[in-house]
Amino acid sequence: MPSRNSEALLPFYAYVERCTSPRDRLVMTGLQPDVFVLANRGFAGGQMAYRPAFYASETDQRKAIARMQAQSVPLVIVALEEEDGFRRALPLVAAYVDQHYEPLAKIPVPD
Repeated sequence: MPSRNSEALLPFYAYVERCTSPRDRLVMTGLQPDVFVLANRGFAGGQMAYRPAFYASETDQRKAIARMQAQSVPLVIVALEEEDGFRRALPLVAAYVDQHYEPLAKIPVPD
């Protein structure tokens, strides 16, 4: 496994394979590009990661949300260690996620 995050998400990859289409995309708040590869799904909203200081302007957030609305995005992965920074830096995207998605699971990542 490329990272401890990837290893912790092994059950998630099986779920994605069973329950989503290859055309579906994922939102990821942390910078973990290996997750998209192992899940065999593209990234949503035109951004590989939704992180503070990366495409965080209001214009960029609105553009990302419009792209997500035009795509099939059944799942969002919120990296818990980066959740507060994500919510502060990208409030429009965070509000969109809160409004359109329900928590499915919390997957602990070992140190």
